[in-house]
Amino acid sequence: RNLEAIQSILDGVDIPIQVGGGIRTIEDIEQLLAMGVTRVILGTMAVERTRQMPDVIARFGPKQILVSLDTRQGRIATHGWRTLTDQTAIDFGRQMRAMGVTHAVHTDIDRDGALTGLPLDASLSLAEATGLRLILSGGVASLEDVRRAAQAAARAPIEGLIIGRALYAGRIALADALEVAAAL
Repeated sequence: RNLEAIQSILDGVDIPIQVGGGIRTIEDIEQLLAMGVTRVILGTMAVERTRQMPDVIARFGPKQILVSLDTRQGRIATHGWRTLTDQTAIDFGRQMRAMGVTHAVHTDIDRDGALTGLPLDASLSLAEATGLRLILSGGVASLEDVRRAAQAAARAPIEGLIIGRALYAGRIALADALEVAAAL
């Protein structure tokens, strides 16, 4: 449903773009990559069709496919965060890593958009336990969260940080966040 908006973004910027949400089939992945998307994030599809993940990684490569570790109280959520599974983030992350996945986005659903601070300890534990390179998401409230994530990236497999509401609310300026991250 968002293909026009995604194409508009791709046409308007010259930076790598990753897309996630609602991707349920191999054809969805193919279409997004053909449009010029750099990386595709799989959540529900990875959980519900786990056995297919080695084939997905073999076909598209571990740099183009990420899994989404959307968690509430340490458990994986699917279907737009509406369904909570019995799988822990660590168990699912380990399973994905064993299947060839190398990168993931970790979102603490309870903190997402709440401006309560980055749950860095949980993310670090997840990265260390699974061996996945993580992009952190959920709760970023200040430049201090950016600084802490950048410092952690120097010693742990942290690849990036998603900042949403803090940007929209004017609590963080993107230029300042980039400067803090680059200084470390």
